[in-house]
Amino acid sequence: MKEQRLAVIEFDRVNGLREEAQGYREGLIAWYEGELEGLETSIGGIEDDIAAEETIMDDNAGDASGSAYEDAYDEKESLVETLEGYEDDEEEYEEELEELELEALWDLTAASHDAWVMAYAAYESAEEYLEWAEEDYEDADAAWYAADEELWEAQFEQTNSFSNDEYFAATQRVDEAQMAYDDADNWWINANDNLEFAYEDLEDATEAWEEAEEDYANYDYDPTQEYNTYDDWEAPDNFDDMFEEEEPEADLCSEDFESRAGDNKKLKCLAMDGCIFNRVDASCRSPTEEELAAGAVIEDESV
Repeated sequence: MKEQRLAVIEFDRVNGLREEAQGYREGLIAWYEGELEGLETSIGGIEDDIAAEETIMDDNAGDASGSAYEDAYDEKESLVETLEGYEDDEEEYEEELEELELEALWDLTAASHDAWVMAYAAYESAEEYLEWAEEDYEDADAAWYAADEELWEAQFEQTNSFSNDEYFAATQRVDEAQMAYDDADNWWINANDNLEFAYEDLEDATEAWEEAEEDYANYDYDPTQEYNTYDDWEAPDNFDDMFEEEEPEADLCSEDFESRAGDNKKLKCLAMDGCIFNRVDASCRSPTEEELAAGAVIEDESV
């Protein structure tokens, strides 16, 4: 029993850490899946752009030294380089994702195996408890009938006493028989309750074992593999919010620009200290950190 209690404690410890690690891993998996989805979209867009530049090159193949062909060629080379970078990232993320999914599968396999082992141990324990409860009930039942018979004989002796001494002795026997009967009766009640509980416990344990066995059949457990028991693992303190999307900081120049009155957008923008006006789309923005670090004071730009 002590070994079984220790096994349950160890199972709960490992299972708790395993679930914690699985939650952390699920966050990583979701992040990689999101990145791969974005890369897939970007790669598709770049491939379309490359196809468009190739069409321009084909249309101007007769003038390979012309600006249209050369510009398309240069743009295609730049796009191909970007595409290769995205494809390298995609391959790296897919490998990381595959490793994480494999770790998750190993954990699920180990958890299913451990749950099956614990369910079977609980089933065996329930069988042993039922065997003890049945024996205890039989002993209690026999003791109750014996006590009941002794009490009846003592009461009969008391009723048929002919002298004070006989009555006194019979009365003492009745008191002792009544005490023995009460003890036997309590024993029988407890034994009966234990027996009913043992039958219910065995039924529950059997059902749990069958469910664990059904789940375990879905995994290919390898007894020669060393599965992670998380003896030295601790989740990062902030792992619950590690993968939350950060809200972009508001651009004060852009917000104030939209709220200011006036038709001349350039003057509105430059009237705000440190803001940059974009002549192409007539927008207003704050300078980047690089621009601020360089000490540049830009009043007008063309992108």
